[in-house]
Amino acid sequence: MVFPKTSTHRRRQDGLRVVPAGFTLVELLVSTAIGMFILAGLIAVLTANYRSSRANDQTSELVANGSQALNALKRDIRQAGFRGRTWGESTISDGGVALASGCAGAEPGASASAFATNMGQGVWGANNNNPFPGNCISPDDYVPGTDVLVIRYVTALATTAPAAGTLYWHSSYGRGELFRGLVPPTDPMGVNDAADFAVQIRVYHVRPYTRSPDENPRSPALVKSSLQSDGTMQVELVTSGIEQFQVQYGRQESDANTQYIDTMAGDSSTRTPTEWDDVHAMRIWLLARSAAPEAGYSSRAAYVMGDQTAVSPIDGYYRRLFSSVVQLRN
Repeated sequence: MVFPKTSTHRRRQDGLRVVPAGFTLVELLVSTAIGMFILAGLIAVLTANYRSSRANDQTSELVANGSQALNALKRDIRQAGFRGRTWGESTISDGGVALASGCAGAEPGASASAFATNMGQGVWGANNNNPFPGNCISPDDYVPGTDVLVIRYVTALATTAPAAGTLYWHSSYGRGELFRGLVPPTDPMGVNDAADFAVQIRVYHVRPYTRSPDENPRSPALVKSSLQSDGTMQVELVTSGIEQFQVQYGRQESDANTQYIDTMAGDSSTRTPTEWDDVHAMRIWLLARSAAPEAGYSSRAAYVMGDQTAVSPIDGYYRRLFSSVVQLRN
């Protein structure tokens, strides 16, 4: 039997057995090169898929955080100014309420009690600054250049069993009065048409971290300080990843058009009527940021929010701007 002469076979004279020959050096190098090219292609595909998946995760995170923050704000804003059964201009007294701590602005005569009992003012805001002391918003817990928003209202349902220390709004169709504790005030008119509603006061702002000042990397967050039964303000996390917060306030002008402005005259503690009483709509902007930077990603964009234009640094973070117009119902 005759075998063809090839580079991969050789003949021996010990019978008809064919002994396969080994690869040549050139063949081995060519095979190795082809394998490396295939492996490099697979790595490139896997890397692209990983980056695409990471980008999708970051985008989903931004959408979830921004939507959650926006919805929380909208829920509170729509309730702002609600005073139970008391509508229009009513007789408002503090019922001897005394709070030892809480929010109090820098305006003359400001106090924690004056701030908490200013129920005629449904919304109030500070433009690009923190007007409150450390027991309300600590300087280390505030991101400079962001807005602070105050919202006041009472719960939708009246209570039948007041709790000790809690601040309530004793509301009738003719007047409203605040009290703390178990015994509501007596209606001086002798008309038994009042009900008691728990007071809700929220102060929204952005702080530079989510859980702890020591976290690394830091992730800014939208938080709210809520009035507690002992008069203090307890900070609650709204959502992580919010690095800028801006608000404009809409007032109806004489020509029936709405003008949106960044701030108005009048402080957060004085009960006398101010321009804040005429706010009927609000514009909100939230700039959301991913929790961690993405390797290989860079983008420099400008985000216009009210009177602020934020230019993002080239730091690898994904960002997204959320905005909404909210009508006040009360």
